[in-house]
Amino acid sequence: MRLQIIGFFIFALYGGAVFGQELANGSFEGPRGASLLPPGWETCGKGSTPDTQPGAWHVLTAPAYGESYISLICRGEGVPYARQWERCQQRLQKSLVAGQCYVYQIDLARSPHFSSGRYFFTQEVNLRIWVGDGSCQAKELLWESGPVAHIDWQTYEMVVRPAQDCSHLVLEAYYVGDVPYSGNILVDNFSFVPEGNPCIPMVLELKGDE
Repeated sequence: MRLQIIGFFIFALYGGAVFGQELANGSFEGPRGASLLPPGWETCGKGSTPDTQPGAWHVLTAPAYGESYISLICRGEGVPYARQWERCQQRLQKSLVAGQCYVYQIDLARSPHFSSGRYFFTQEVNLRIWVGDGSCQAKELLWESGPVAHIDWQTYEMVVRPAQDCSHLVLEAYYVGDVPYSGNILVDNFSFVPEGNPCIPMVLELKGDE
């Protein structure tokens, strides 16, 4: 009996679309400090702005990768810039294509220490990733992490398929639920995953001959 296994990777059709989607400075390397973003990233909005860590606002968590990472917070009632949440963006080196599947990984954590004077921002929040075709646009919610309560770094994998072509990507801290409160999220090592991409189907054909 002869068993023949033929694998078809639909790479010739889709490979060109999924490669070339690396982010600029996805490890968030740059000078550390409050209200600073590393090269390749820009803040969205005024008032409350992301920070490059560690070292600002009593955040001491070591990076998951490299020498630095970013933090984003949500603000509740009774604090400066109340009911604001922080966002930052990147103009993609190559636009994501509508209907195409992409895989990314990102490391997330929460800092147990995050304070400014008598204000504390230590509760768990959610990371949302938006895409659009202009600066800081949030046209389509591409992915969200859910509550990030753990203080150790954990890697999240996202398999996404945008409904429209998009040239800009926005990272946003947001509340778990709709009631404003003060919390933080740490973000590091945001990377595109071309190898072993589950978006590329494999078809197996089994043939048996006597």
